[in-house]
Formats: sequence, C-alpha cells, structure tokens
Amino acid sequence: HSERSGAAGWRPEGSSLDWKRGPQSFGLAWFTVGALPTILGISNRPFFGLSMETHWFYISSMGIFLLISSFLLQLRKHINAKLWVCLIMSILLFYSNKTRAYNLLWINPKVYNEYWLSKYPNNLSREALAKIYLSEGKYAKAESLLQESLLYGRIKIGSQFFISPSQSSRIYTSLGGVYDKQGKVAHAVSMFNAALGMDPSNANAYFSLAGIFLNKGMLNEAVSNYEKAVTF
Repeated sequence: HSERSGAAGWRPEGSSLDWKRGPQSFGLAWFTVGALPTILGISNRPFFGLSMETHWFYISSMGIFLLISSFLLQLRKHINAKLWVCLIMSILLFYSNKTRAYNLLWINPKVYNEYWLSKYPNNLSREALAKIYLSEGKYAKAESLLQESLLYGRIKIGSQFFISPSQSSRIYTSLGGVYDKQGKVAHAVSMFNAALGMDPSNANAYFSLAGIFLNKGMLNEAVSNYEKAVTF
C-alpha cells in the first residue's frame, strides 16, 4: 500500500520518512532530552567510574518504552500471532527478573555498596561501607576503607582533586570516629584536627573533639569546641 505525499510524489506507508511525525521520533527525542543531563553529569567526573543507576532514567526511559512499543505494534503485523505473544511474554519475564534482582541489591545497603565498589574501585561507596562496618564493630575494615578514600583524596586530575577538601574533611572525621571507638584517643584527636584543617566549618569534627575533651575533664576546651560546633 502507498500514499501520495504532495509534490514529492509517492512513498510507501511506514517508511523512514514517517519518523518525522511518528511516535518513534517523539520517543527518541523524549529519551535524548531526558537522558542528556544525566549523561553529561556522569561524564563530567569520569574518574569516579562510569556508574549509572537505573532510576536516574525513570523519566527519559518513557521515550524508550514508546519506541519499543511502537516497534512491537509494527512487528505484530508481520509475524505469527502466537510468536508475537511469546515475544511479549519473554520481554515481560526478562524485565521482571531484572527488577527482582535490582530490588534484592537495593534492599541491603551493605550489599549495595559492596556491589558498586566491586564494579568501580574509585567509587565513593567505600565511605558509606566504612560507616556500616563501624556500626557493626568491624573497626579494621572501616579504617582500611577510609584510609583508601584518603589516598584518592590526594589524587589531582588536571586542576581538580578527585574529592574536594570538604569531602576529605568528612573522611578524616569518620576515621577519627573509628579511632575513638577503639580507645585510640590521640589518633582520634589527630584525625579531627586534620578534618578541621581541610574544612574549618566541619561541625561534626568540633563536636567530636568536644566529647573527647569532656571525657578528659578539660571543660574549657570542651565548651569552646561545642560553641564552634553550634556556630557551624
């Protein structure tokens, strides 16, 4: 079957020219516009690892679903009905299994962060994982992960450090917390001071120092640090 297209003459229905006004072009445009900010954000700092989460594409993926749906509807006209139904069921089964697998991954923060760290060693998931180990009392593992994070904090690519001073300060604070839990007070104080050297507005570091001074009976130092913590 064919239709007339003005002065351009005849063209077959369903040809590539239909994309100019069809659902395919709309779906592709929707996906491109929606995904572009995410892709640009990921590529801006590639040394973090090219990691993407599926939920980052919730809005833009509607365009892909429109493309797939349009393709399947066109395919239905050209293949056996039973085969088409089997194809639809296979696609649904595939996405159901993928959804279940991702849900099992997301439901456990420890498993989730271990997964990303295994995929991208540069990923900052090690900091989140260190906090989990700290809460479990696995101080050696928490310390090791935080020390690794600090190593990445010293890497400079071009004019930009791998992680910012404020992020380094946060890691020093976490490391100080690990030492404090183990009773290594001198090490803890050293880490908290290092954190403040990186970011003088780190309220958590002041608060942690205040707690240590309070336990030592150094009330003036404790009050001073509490006041600074409240200020920031």
